[in-house]
Amino acid sequence: MSEIGRSSQGGATQGGSSQQGASQMDPGKKYGTCVSNNTNKWKCIFCMKETNGGISRLKHHLVGGNTSITVCPNCPEHVRAELQNDAAYKMLDRQVTSQLYTYLMLFIYGYNYYMGF
Repeated sequence: MSEIGRSSQGGATQGGSSQQGASQMDPGKKYGTCVSNNTNKWKCIFCMKETNGGISRLKHHLVGGNTSITVCPNCPEHVRAELQNDAAYKMLDRQVTSQLYTYLMLFIYGYNYYMGF
């Protein structure tokens, strides 16, 4: 299926940042509801806690590991695992993209230009 076909299935209207592409929806949005159409305020579907700070803060609430956010006591383990896997994949994707950019700049401009010599 083409990119146009996938994006017309609702990725852009349901969510997902522009960095992810219009065909993907953020997995954290399955586990929370947007409060009053304010994308910075989300309610956890497991414990009904409202969080400010966007979908990232909701995902931290679900996964845990951040000392400034209360961990959801009712979040199932498979949800935590899904969100942790998604975060790991995104981090790896950013690292690969950064390395590719570096190699591309070295190839185009050469080592001395890229390193500022």
